[in-house]
Amino acid sequence: MREIPEPLARTVFEMVPIHPNLLTNDYDYIFNFLRMNLLRAHEDFLAQADRSALLDELLGAARI
Repeated sequence: MREIPEPLARTVFEMVPIHPNLLTNDYDYIFNFLRMNLLRAHEDFLAQADRSALLDELLGAARI
């Protein structure tokens, strides 16, 4: 979760609708913003998820 693959980050950056007149070298900013938001979503999920129930749903009877 901490590392976003470079090709994926570049693809996301290229999809951001920024007017050409405003476009500067913002790749690093957008890459770090995306990374921080993914980390925050991961932390929020871990804090709120009922992991035991989630495992039961995903693994069902296979869970030991």
